[in-house]
Amino acid sequence: YHCTKRINPDCTQGSIEAKRLEKQIDRYLSNVQISEEFKNWAIKYLKEESEKEVSSRENILASQRKAYNNCLKKLDNLFQLKISPLNNNGSLLSDEEYAKQKTELVREKARLEEILNDVQGRVEKWLEAGEKVFNFARYARYWFSNGSSQEKAQILKALGSNLILKNKKLEIQLQTPLTAIGQIVKRVPAAKVRFEPKKFGQNEAKLEGLYCKNPIVLCAMNKVRTWIMKNCEDFWVPDFRDISS
Repeated sequence: YHCTKRINPDCTQGSIEAKRLEKQIDRYLSNVQISEEFKNWAIKYLKEESEKEVSSRENILASQRKAYNNCLKKLDNLFQLKISPLNNNGSLLSDEEYAKQKTELVREKARLEEILNDVQGRVEKWLEAGEKVFNFARYARYWFSNGSSQEKAQILKALGSNLILKNKKLEIQLQTPLTAIGQIVKRVPAAKVRFEPKKFGQNEAKLEGLYCKNPIVLCAMNKVRTWIMKNCEDFWVPDFRDISS
């Protein structure tokens, strides 16, 4: 790989072999690689946190449904007033005022419909995005090692933005969720991929208990969840099939 020199014909940056560049990408992937157990717990944790908010979401939906029904009533009342015999000369409601009020109510109706449709749909979207990001953290290194050139390019794109290659050294600004996961991998050994056999007694329940009590894990998970909830529609990772390395 080398500079195209389209921007600067006098660029002095040298070329770099694909294998050397891929090793640098692999290091970034290794820094966010999590164990199968942690991946399963993280996805389960996101779903449980979502379920805790069901009551709050239902209250929001109930309030919005009430507002929506009131809006429909206002539209109906407005129409009834317009066609009322008492308004045959427009003394109660002129054509101009009717058109103005109707436009406002129709706009409000559309806004409320969008909210009602979006509340549940958005929850499903961010849960799907959360599952994708933890699957990516778990499997991306394997996918990159065994993938085609096109798949490797997709994985690099998903890692982050502002890619800079200077003096044959690659710099990547990781996506926010991956940065948070990287903090977990760096500071919580139990979340890392283990190449040695599991220690006796280190079962899944104990690991889950460890994750749930670890402030580093909880803080990072909150960052992941908060960011995805706000950016789930813009968040993108390759949708490869789950495959253990």
